[in-house]
Amino acid sequence: MTEVSTGLHTQGTVADYFVIESHILSTRTADAYKAVDKSRSMPVCLWMLRHPLALNSEAVKRLLQRINAISEITPAVSDLSAYGVDGGGA
Repeated sequence: MTEVSTGLHTQGTVADYFVIESHILSTRTADAYKAVDKSRSMPVCLWMLRHPLALNSEAVKRLLQRINAISEITPAVSDLSAYGVDGGGA
């Protein structure tokens, strides 16, 4: 999900980038899914917020800043291949 139209969102939706196969678990704010990354044909664990964020909002900026900070931790917390907020706020 590296394609960006506004700088904060991808051009497409989650379904344009991933095939969701099954639900793994839920937390208070997010759901995890077993999915396949369409561009790499690789299995992934896809985390999605339970409620979409308003487009171009401060909430989107904060989320992206937090995930970016997590992605820079060494040693890595997990293998983070991509992150973003799609054009629908998911």
